Formats: sequence, structure tokens, C-alpha cells
Amino acid sequence: MSPTPVWVAYGLVSANDLFCYQLQRTALMVCRVSGLAPEARVLMLPNWYATATPTQIAKLICAVLIFISVSWWATVLALVVPVAAIPMLPVDHAANVNRMRRHVQSSRTGLDLHEAGVLLNALEKYEAASREAYQRRQAL
Repeated sequence: MSPTPVWVAYGLVSANDLFCYQLQRTALMVCRVSGLAPEARVLMLPNWYATATPTQIAKLICAVLIFISVSWWATVLALVVPVAAIPMLPVDHAANVNRMRRHVQSSRTGLDLHEAGVLLNALEKYEAASREAYQRRQAL
């Protein structure tokens, strides 16, 4: 088996894993800024976020295939580089907040009106705090 398809598959599942991580990070920041319990972040995440765990399993399977078809150092490199890159990669919180708002407003979420209202208020508080922080940075 050629190692190229394995690397492509690993790249795709790593990208999805990174995207899910960034969504989770944005949801946690929204909870912190708005004073919600951290457990509430699960309600803000889109339904397809459930692919995060299978993605991580697929990533490990790809890592094993890289170990078999390429070498152990390539496997270590493939597993360490994304973890090391996470703190350096920018997170588009504004786009993630918009995705979360669309999810909360959707009728398919199963949230009652009160829960949806609380989550939408939390998203608005986060956006307001974000704008305020941006204006403070600009004033410096």
C-alpha cells in the first residue's frame, strides 16, 4: 500500500479534529465570559460535532497505518506536530459564534425556548465582550 492515501486521510481527519477542537474552545470561552456552567457548551455545539470522537479514532488508525507503511518517526511526527501547532493557530471565534447561533436558533436542536434564550444571550454577551476588548486594544 502506498503511504500517500494514508497521509491524505490523516490530513483530512486531523483538519476535522482541529476544527472540532476550535469549536469546543470557542464554546468554552462563551461559557466563561457569560457566566454559564462549562457543561452548557455542549448545547451550543452543532449536531455534527458528534463526529469528533470517531474522527479521533480514525486519526489513531491512520497513525497506525503510517507506522506500518512509513516508519515510527513519521508516526511520532504526525502525532506531535498537530498538538504543538494548536496553540499557534488562530481561532476564528466570530465564525464559530455564528455557527453556534445558527445551531441554537434551529428548530432541530431540541432546546426549549428558555434554554435557547439563555444560550443566545450568552453568545451576545461574548460578542459584546469581544468588541469591547478589541476597542480597548485599539485605544492603546
